[in-house]
Amino acid sequence: MRQSTVEKRLSNLETRVSELNRIINEPTQAKDWRRSIGAFTDDPAMQAVLDDAQRIRSADRARAHRRTARKPARA
Repeated sequence: MRQSTVEKRLSNLETRVSELNRIINEPTQAKDWRRSIGAFTDDPAMQAVLDDAQRIRSADRARAHRRTARKPARA
């Protein structure tokens, strides 16, 4: 292999290692729920999921209310 090719490859490797070290050592942002606010705004698929979830919750509430209404009063 020619000397200039080896030097170029070594230089490229040094550059990439330097970039990787920079990425590894830079501070990261806190990963909490606030980073996801607005991520699904105006997304029709997400709206469909929310609508289905609301329908299921309403059915669960109605079922729970019917169960408590049927229980006899304790003396």
